[in-house]
Amino acid sequence: MLAVTLQGRRATGVRVAWQGGEHVLRASLVVLAAGALQTPLILLRSRDAGEAGLGNASDQVGRHLMRHFIDVYLVRPRVDDAGGFDNRRKELAFNDLYVDPALRLGTVQSFGRLPPAPMLFGALRADVAASPVSLLAALLPLARPFLMPVLRDLEGGYLALAPVIEDFPYAEHRVLPVADDVTRFALHYTMKPEALKRVRLARERLREILAGRRWKLLPQADNNQRIAHACGTCRFGDDPR
Repeated sequence: MLAVTLQGRRATGVRVAWQGGEHVLRASLVVLAAGALQTPLILLRSRDAGEAGLGNASDQVGRHLMRHFIDVYLVRPRVDDAGGFDNRRKELAFNDLYVDPALRLGTVQSFGRLPPAPMLFGALRADVAASPVSLLAALLPLARPFLMPVLRDLEGGYLALAPVIEDFPYAEHRVLPVADDVTRFALHYTMKPEALKRVRLARERLREILAGRRWKLLPQADNNQRIAHACGTCRFGDDPR
């Protein structure tokens, strides 16, 4: 879907890309529900309403982007080899950190099993490629025979817990379309000092909670490539402009 078509101030259909061409699908009622990233992009590309896009006279469409700050903690369970365990189940959650005396540090819940080891390897390679040591990404395939057993152990030998920390709406955090390329968008998002502080405090609290157990932290909360549970970019109101 590319944009909403309009007649005056009324939506009449949608413009879509299909089989190499553009087409217009018309309807008496158009419901736009494409999520917190694509919905504002579609509205901003709907230039029949003007250069600001559809419903954007306030210049708020696409702004106030929020996401959850999520880390993954891998905890080695205390079970004997004969008993085994199933780490696919999501059975545990607690909100102790949300009522932390310092700040609201979110909830902690079962994450389920990590993706299969080959997917973990691909994600690792992508993360390295996007890091300051990106040149090492080309060498990772050479280390694959040594890394795969480790990744399989992470996949099947640990219970995964995910702290979920809330974000706050800032107008400068936004998504914008890229001119002449509907497959891409621009993301303007930088974690604020208060967010970094809450993530740091949550990690300190969890380090205390997990003391005495074998565990590993996969830090993802401050990774902008992990835009989890995005929201906030389109706001309801009485004024359709």
